[in-house]
Amino acid sequence: MTDWTRILKHASSDVLEMNADVLNAPKAAQTVPAESPLAAQFEAMWRHLGGPALDTEVRFHPSRMWRFDYCHLATRTAIELEGGAYSRGRHTRGAGFIEDCHKYNAAARLGYTVFRLATGMVQPGTLSEIIEHIQEHTHEHA
Repeated sequence: MTDWTRILKHASSDVLEMNADVLNAPKAAQTVPAESPLAAQFEAMWRHLGGPALDTEVRFHPSRMWRFDYCHLATRTAIELEGGAYSRGRHTRGAGFIEDCHKYNAAARLGYTVFRLATGMVQPGTLSEIIEHIQEHTHEHA
């Protein structure tokens, strides 16, 4: 078993453990969705690489309900996990794709750098580049 396989296997069991109360609660009480496998993979790898703390589900627009999956607020760096690239998910179909374009254009106008990661992109090299970007811009915003 490779190191990443072990880390991701452990992350998946952590996610199930963290969400056990939610998953076993009566349907009406479930307000927190179970974490996606892509998010679990991202978070495990981010921690392993020593990435800085990120806020989750950050509403960034003053009048729209748009949210970033992850955001480093001090540097205005957002990370969006784009699942479903191979299964015709919302992000790859007409209306969903267009809505995402509006969202990311608005984020750019508000001064955010947005990193979009599809399923196969959650890799150490890609995440290291994002961590480096945050570190470089931390000094500018301090």
